[in-house]
Amino acid sequence: MATHSTPARPPLPRPPHPLARAPQAAAPGAPAGEAWLYFGCRAPGEDYLYRDDLEAFAADGTLTQLRVAFSRAGAAKQYVQHLVAADAARLGPLLAAGARVYVCGDGARMAKDVHACLAGVLAQAGLAADEAAGAATLAEWARSGRYVRDLWAA
Repeated sequence: MATHSTPARPPLPRPPHPLARAPQAAAPGAPAGEAWLYFGCRAPGEDYLYRDDLEAFAADGTLTQLRVAFSRAGAAKQYVQHLVAADAARLGPLLAAGARVYVCGDGARMAKDVHACLAGVLAQAGLAADEAAGAATLAEWARSGRYVRDLWAA
């Protein structure tokens, strides 16, 4: 009896992560600005999407900072807004220099907490009189495209 075996197929090529195609400078030859990425998920082995890519981008300098919050990995829950608040002193000068802010994720919970945290960071950095003024600044930035939110709700 003859058996038929199918030759093994090579794996399909993996498309590059979108960040790999992101422009690094406003003009050719111009120095790239800093790129900070905050990523939040439940646990490293559960839903840390694009982990290898993100860590490679941090290692090769594509990302200046990769900050990851795991809400179910330790005794205390850690969320992105906790990391942003902890980095406020370092983020303030970036925001003052014109940094753009992109927030993607859960619109039902995460987005409002990160938004409130960013408003506080603006106040701490002296870019707004208080958190309410920081929220107004974020609204202005949203209209100009400097603060972009891509959100979904469950």
